[in-house]
Amino acid sequence: MAPCGKASYSLGISLNPNLLSPPSPIRHSYPTIFNSIPATHPFLITLAMTLPPFAPNAYYRFTNAHFPGTSISTGYRYESNPPHVGLTPFGSRSSENWQLYAHNTSSGYVYFIRNYDYGATMQLGITSILRDVPRLLPRNGGLGQQWRIRSDSAGQWILSNALLGAGSVLGVSEGGNRKGFTSKVPAINPSPDGTEHWIVTINVSAGEITALDALSEVAGLEVRLSTPSSRLIERGIGEREDD
Repeated sequence: MAPCGKASYSLGISLNPNLLSPPSPIRHSYPTIFNSIPATHPFLITLAMTLPPFAPNAYYRFTNAHFPGTSISTGYRYESNPPHVGLTPFGSRSSENWQLYAHNTSSGYVYFIRNYDYGATMQLGITSILRDVPRLLPRNGGLGQQWRIRSDSAGQWILSNALLGAGSVLGVSEGGNRKGFTSKVPAINPSPDGTEHWIVTINVSAGEITALDALSEVAGLEVRLSTPSSRLIERGIGEREDD
């Protein structure tokens, strides 16, 4: 998936109740000021390289490269509390749609991942205690809810969680024993095992995200310092806290 080459994202679509249609690519468009600039102009090339590759007002679906025909979802809406995150048959749940909201940091983009069914009040993440299987957690700017997403040589995507660092990646493990889910769950693997490659596709049928809270910066962004034992929380004036 190529990075978006525009300064703002506008899908120009309305909500379609049928969320199960095949994904379609974003139609890229530039603001009027850029209309006279050739697409090969160095300015636009630089702009495309510096923008995040995922539109914040679109929904995406995650399919593991080793388990085609499935996607990460929370099952049917509100069927479990807290929501169970697992793999379900591709195209079978509205909750397989996820927002990827990027926040630019000094070390690159981190993403907050939110679900179609649960909105911006909850985000995919882990905690220092519950760090094996990601779950939906009340929204905050902590490291456990920050994800780094990088592309691999095959054009697929590898996710790592900021709480654990790049050495641990999101893969797939056994453990799905709930009705309607497969026997697999997305899980944090301490080292790559081949299941860390994800195919991320946009689903324009899910509609465009317009809610202000979903398109607003996350407060209290936590940043790991150079020393592994301390972190910085950006709340106007940063305050240190030990792990």
